[in-house]
Formats: sequence, structure tokens, C-alpha cells
Amino acid sequence: MKKVFIIAPSYYTSMNSVKEELEFLRKYFEVHYRKDIFSKWYGFAGNDKRRIDELNEAILSNAEIIWALRGGYGASRILNRINFNTKKKKIFIGFSDFTLIGHSAAQFGHKFIYGPMIKTLFYQRSGTKTVLDILNEPHKRIYNVKGFKKNITGVAKVFCLKLLINLLGTPYEPEFNKNDILFLEDVDEKAYAVDRDIMQLKNGGFLNNIKGIFINLTNIKEKNKLPLIESIEDVLGKRVSFSVKFGHSKKFIPIIYNEKVEIKDEKIVFFDNSII
Repeated sequence: MKKVFIIAPSYYTSMNSVKEELEFLRKYFEVHYRKDIFSKWYGFAGNDKRRIDELNEAILSNAEIIWALRGGYGASRILNRINFNTKKKKIFIGFSDFTLIGHSAAQFGHKFIYGPMIKTLFYQRSGTKTVLDILNEPHKRIYNVKGFKKNITGVAKVFCLKLLINLLGTPYEPEFNKNDILFLEDVDEKAYAVDRDIMQLKNGGFLNNIKGIFINLTNIKEKNKLPLIESIEDVLGKRVSFSVKFGHSKKFIPIIYNEKVEIKDEKIVFFDNSII
């Protein structure tokens, strides 16, 4: 069985709230986590030092997979104290606040699956099944992207939108190139805030060479104050689509950072042959 090291780099979660999810995961993996993973310091899963030590320990462990317990906030507080530059590479799994850790790990050659976290395994059952399939055997994943008329191939880059904005101006700022296909998602944001973030990326030139952009917005607020979809389509043009569900959605298509993507005849194909 593959070994999983579960970490809590962000908000606090109790043992009782994930007890069934942990038992479920033990059917497929050898599961390990520190005894202090359920520590609490204000809203966080312990203080910064505890969370820094935990993640560095996970990276140096013999576990093949590092899986986030939950998101929230906290990864930005510890990011510059993590040593991702190790010979033995890991598979990182998570989304939301874990975007910061997964993206940074990928910069050093690790794999990053933008997939369900431990706390959302049952809520996002379809995504959980896909991640388990990916970790078991490489295969293509094919989905409909109705309305996306362009035929393109490229490399997937996936972020929670707000966390991508947080990376700008830091040593971890991503570099996008003409072969990239960008996947952006967010949750519980006001429409104007999403629009503002998109405009920051556009005005900063970060989207100039992007081939295609897939956006998934969950529970967006104050939509009556801004025609958000129309605004984004006007700014980004025909290369944008809202037809892929990932991130905070209950229906969750996991995406591997840097995996090959092909869009043809209103179908999107993900190739995960390098993940294991």
C-alpha cells in the first residue's frame, strides 16, 4: 500500500469531524499523521511552528503522498519556511488554501493534484473516486466542454483565484507561457472581487500568452451588482469557458498541475501518465 502523510497547514479540524474519512482512506493507503495534527491555536491547526515542522517532516518522510486535511487560511504564514528542494519527490493533494503549497512544491519537481482534501472526501465523492483511480493506475480522463469551440493542447496550471493573486510579487509567483491552459476557481467571493482579481491578472499581463482559461465560481455573492460572466467574457474573449467543475464544487474534476491537456470537438482530455 502507498503511504499517505496527512498534514494540517491551515485551519483547525477536530478528530471527530474527519474520523469516518480517515477510516475510509485506510482502506486504500497506509495512513500516517502526527499526534498533534488536531492542535488548535486560534483558528489554526496549531501555531506556525507546529505546522512548519509538520510539513517539513512530511516532505522528508518515506510517504509517497502528502494529503491536506482541510483548507481555510494559514499556508501563506508558513510557506517561506518549507524546504521543497528534496531529492525524493512527493505527490501533494489538496485545493483552496493548499494552492500555495501545491504550486510551490510543483516548482521543485513534486506532483500536485488539485483534488479533494480529507475533510471533503465524502462531500466531493466523484472527485475522490477520480483521485483514487489516478493514484492506482494512469489513465485519460475525458469530459464535455460544451460551447468551447477552439481545439488546443497545452499544460494545465490550476489555482484558487484568490491564492494566485496572493502569489503575485512573491518568490513563488508563477510564470505562464504560451503552452499553458489556466484553470481558476473560487468560492464565497463577491462578484466585484472576482472581477477585480481577473482585471489584476489581465492588467498585469499574466494572461497574455494563455491558450485557454477555464473558470469555476461557487456561491458567488452580489451577482445582481455586476454581470460577472459577461464581464469576464468581454475581458478574456473566446478563450474562456465556464464548463469545467473543479475546486470548491461538489462535483469535482481533479486536475494535475502541469499535466497535458487536449481540447478537441468540445471534449477535454486530461493525461495523467506521469503521476505515478
